[in-house]
Order: sequence, then C-alpha cells, then structure tokens
Amino acid sequence: MFRQKVTDKMKKNSYNLFLLFIHLTFMILNFYLILKEGTLSNLNYIFLLSYLLILFTSVYLLFSYYRSKREIKRRIESEERYKQLIDNHPDGIVIHEKGVILYVNPIALSYTGHDEHEVIGRSLLDFTHISHHEKIKLRQQKIYASPEEIALDLSEYELVSKDGSSTFVESKAIVCQFNNKRCVQLVLRNINERKKQEELLKASEKLAVVGQIAAGIAHEIRNPLTSIKGFIQMMGEDSKGEHYYDVLMSEIDRINQVTNDFLILAKPQAQNFKVHPVNHIIREVILLMQPEAMLHDVEFTYLPYDEELQLLCDRNELKQVFINIIKNSIEAMPSGGFITIHTFPIDNKVQIELTDSGIGIPKERIVNIGQPFYTLKEKGTGLGLMTTIKIIEKHNGTFQLQSEEGKGTTVTIDFPLIH
Repeated sequence: MFRQKVTDKMKKNSYNLFLLFIHLTFMILNFYLILKEGTLSNLNYIFLLSYLLILFTSVYLLFSYYRSKREIKRRIESEERYKQLIDNHPDGIVIHEKGVILYVNPIALSYTGHDEHEVIGRSLLDFTHISHHEKIKLRQQKIYASPEEIALDLSEYELVSKDGSSTFVESKAIVCQFNNKRCVQLVLRNINERKKQEELLKASEKLAVVGQIAAGIAHEIRNPLTSIKGFIQMMGEDSKGEHYYDVLMSEIDRINQVTNDFLILAKPQAQNFKVHPVNHIIREVILLMQPEAMLHDVEFTYLPYDEELQLLCDRNELKQVFINIIKNSIEAMPSGGFITIHTFPIDNKVQIELTDSGIGIPKERIVNIGQPFYTLKEKGTGLGLMTTIKIIEKHNGTFQLQSEEGKGTTVTIDFPLIH
C-alpha cells in the first residue's frame, strides 16, 4: 500500500517536471522573439512576467520533487528495516484485522507448520485450539470496542500445528496501524518448555499430596475396620446381631466417603473450560442446597452484582466448590442460622464472599484448614476442603478464610474476570 502511494506520487512529480520543461521551452522561445524584434511590446512584457512567475513556480516544484524523493527514500528504507526486524524477531509476530491474518513472520509460521500463503487471509481461530476460541473473541471485542491504542495483558494459548501437534504460546496484543488500517499485532512466545516444567512440578506436588494421603488413609480406614471387626464378632456371639446393622452401615459409609474424596484428588479430571456467568452457577447451587438448608433451619441471602460477571471455568467443578463450602457452613449451624453470598467485581477479578452465622473456627486451627485429613467434624476427612482449594487454584483463583469463634465464618474467593 505504501509503495503504491510512492509510485503515484513519483508519477505526479514526473508530470510536474514535464510541465516545467514545456514552460522553459516557451520562455526561451519568447526571449528569442524579443531579441529578433529588438523591442519589447506590451504583449512581450505580459508573456515575460507570466513565464517568470511560471519559472519560479516550477523551480519550487522541482525543489519539492527532490525533497519528497529523499523523504520517500527514507521511508522505504525505514519500512525495509522494520520488515527485517520483525521477520528476524526471535518471537512469533502476527498482525491481524478483526481476527483475519494479514502478516505472519517465519517464527510464527514454524509454530503452525504452514506456509505463508496457507495462513494469510485466514482466521486466527483456524490455528488455535477450540478451547481458546471464546477467549480470543472476547479479547478482540475488547480491543475494537475502545478507540484508544490499548495493549492487553499476557495470555496463554494452544496453537494446533498442521501435523496435529500443539505449541503453547504466551501472547501479548498491541493495537497498531498496518496498511492504513487499525489492526492488532500479536507477539507470540513459545512456552512449551515452561509448560513441561509446570507439569513436572504439578506431578511432584501430586506425589507429595498422595504421600500425605497414604500416611493418613491407613489410620482413617483402620479405625472403622476395627469397629466392624468387633461388631461382627459380637454378632457371631449374640443372636440379636441385627441391632448392630446400622452401626456397621455407618462405618462402611465412612470408608466409602474417604475413598471417594481420595479418588477426586488422585484421578485426573477432564477439563471443560468455557465462559459462564457466575451468578447463574451460584443460583443453581442455592436451589440444589435449599432442601438441606431448610432441613437445618438455615436461610440463604444472595446479593448478586447488577451486571453479569463472566468466568472462564469448568461449570461442574465450580459448582462442586460452592456446594462443599455451603455444606460446611450448614453443618457449622446445628441450631440454624443464615448464609449470605455476595458477588462483585474488584481489580479485574470476580470476588465471591460466603458468610455464615455458625460456630466459627478457633484461631489456632485456621492455619491447618485445607490440609489432608485435618477436620473439625466428628466424621470428616478434611479432603473435601482440600479438593475445593485445588479446584480454585486450577482456575487461577485464590481462597481466603476468616472466622471468629461463636460469630461465624467468611470465605472469600477471587477468580479472573472475563470482560
């Protein structure tokens, strides 16, 4: 586009030089006639003044021509230097207009395994994993909704190569001008090695958790098994052994609960991250927990934010988080009470506060909350809250707990807000 403008301008300047040549020819002819006649008539004066004016104008045009020629040369050289810079940039560079790719450098091409002609003119979504499409669309809407030259924070994406392999990249979006259009420049940095290190770290952490669970699970299962063994022996000695049936079933249920919580932590769960309104999820959980709350004389108060707050999350996992916390609150209010849930945005995050009027937690015990097999319940395992915290961390969220004995507990959860 720029080169076409340069060509048009040079054609115009060439036309001006041609006019200058014609004017100078006529001027020389006029001087020749004046010298031939030996006298200056009024018409000669008019012609002379006219051509002097044209001469000065033409000289100015000639000067402008050479000055613009130098400027054009400078801009072409600058454009070439910029192109060489981004062509040889160590990170991938992609320029797109509303998701349609206009330029891609060799490094970015290597991430996809495609040739340049296979990429230009196609959508960004064609080269990214489907799980990231919604996030890409939302970021594009945010950029083009603002007239200002904004830059978006770093975000991770999974690129799908021509051979089906994946490349994880960290991308920064910057508004730029390309071919006189408002476009977006993406700087893509390969983070495959970092992702591998993170997976190794997660595996190491999981092994540590499994070690903690293995150390405690023997103790948790041994106690009910001892009770079962004793009652079975008593049933063998007493013909009225049916009276011990309920006790046996209770202990078996306890073992089942321990193993279920253990499997949730140990078994890899398929992720299904999509954009969901947090208010809808919380309303569904309240509706689900309402019968149990009524059974324990507990009332809900829900204070949602006026506008919908969107989260990129696994809907079912997030429901599990709120169910676990609300269940804990209900169990902390044996004589009834209330649970207040409040959602609001703060610093590009969604904050959810769940407050109950329960018995509270002693200060010296709060520090241990969330550890495997640490619980305040008579028949609890401590794995439920540990699972909850793991899910929150997987969603890039934070978990905080404040409690005062005899007054109640407040759980505060933050998740990244999707605009």
